[in-house]
Amino acid sequence: MTVKFRAYYNGDLGFAEAERYDMFAIGDSSAELMRSVDVAARVHLNDRLVPGDVLRVLLANETGAGG
Repeated sequence: MTVKFRAYYNGDLGFAEAERYDMFAIGDSSAELMRSVDVAARVHLNDRLVPGDVLRVLLANETGAGG
C-alpha cells in the first residue's frame, strides 16, 4: 500500500497532509516531519494492513512551497 503526503513549509515548521486519507502531520525539520508522517500512516492504517503488506510512504513538497 502506498500513501502520498503533500508537504508545506511555514518558517521552521513543516506540515503534511495525506492525499486520500484523513491524516495530518507536523514536524520542526524534514526528518521530524517524515517520522511524524510515518507514525500517522502506521497508526491510521494499522487495521488495513495484513502480515506481509508493505507500507510505502511518499512525502512530496507541494509546488511553490518554500523551505
